[in-house]
Amino acid sequence: MKSAKFLVMACAAIAVVTTTNGFAQVKNFQGPSVYASTGYESWSVEPSNLSASSLVTWDTLKPSAVPLNIGVDYTWALGEKNTLGIGVETNLLKSSTTTGNQYLNGAYSDSISAHMDGYYDISVAPGFLISKDTLLYGKLGYYSANVSDDGESYTQTGYSYGIGAKTLFHTPYAGNNFYVFGELKSRAGNTIKQTTGSYTFDMKAGGTSFLVGVGMNF
Repeated sequence: MKSAKFLVMACAAIAVVTTTNGFAQVKNFQGPSVYASTGYESWSVEPSNLSASSLVTWDTLKPSAVPLNIGVDYTWALGEKNTLGIGVETNLLKSSTTTGNQYLNGAYSDSISAHMDGYYDISVAPGFLISKDTLLYGKLGYYSANVSDDGESYTQTGYSYGIGAKTLFHTPYAGNNFYVFGELKSRAGNTIKQTTGSYTFDMKAGGTSFLVGVGMNF
């Protein structure tokens, strides 16, 4: 959470020192926008280091999803072609439930399952105008999600990073306010300690998203 607060404070400081009028070539990307996206999302849930016995191991679980993300962001102009944005998004849908095996001394002993939900992400996005209507951007952020594993629920946090591009398109009544975008984003989870019954173990969950979406600038 400290990382998320730092991202917000950094962009708020930039907002103070940049002008409200911005620069002509990036003016159509300035200001607030709302967006929605979907595509394909994969996760990798990795349990390890069970304290009860070094002879117990698990499969890595791989939930997947067709997400429905909604988000808001704000973009500032830093130059004639450079921008910086901050955004927050959440996924309204949970992933599929995937199953795997638990092993004792190398032999199957039980099944395990997991799914992901409650995902949100806050990120900063430096951008560069590659044409008058197209902005290439990177993303670096902090995310949180719930991992539900055989009746237990854990909060996973970590860092997200990615790259994307958005292109404005003209409409008769709203001008260039609308845009479409494509994005590739990865998530690297922090290792978290969990306790179930009389034993503890390590777990982390990360993944990758391939997204396409539509948004509107205000």
